[in-house]
Amino acid sequence: MTRVLTVDTRRELEQEMDQHIVEKGYKVKTDEGDTAWLVESGMGSIWWHLLFLFLTAGFGNIAYAIYTRLTADAVVIEVE
Repeated sequence: MTRVLTVDTRRELEQEMDQHIVEKGYKVKTDEGDTAWLVESGMGSIWWHLLFLFLTAGFGNIAYAIYTRLTADAVVIEVE
């Protein structure tokens, strides 16, 4: 899912980027001056990985990691 945030200035864009990176663990995909794409980082919950590791000999683990990457949240921050 992609969300779009609109801000008034480049400084506000940088503040929103910092908030998403530091507080929420997002990574910068692209930063094109007036537009920045951020994506949720991580491979999912460690507890699910451990469960899938034991129940599926690692195959479920790989599937869960791929699923987590494909359904990761994305944020587009744009300057008006």
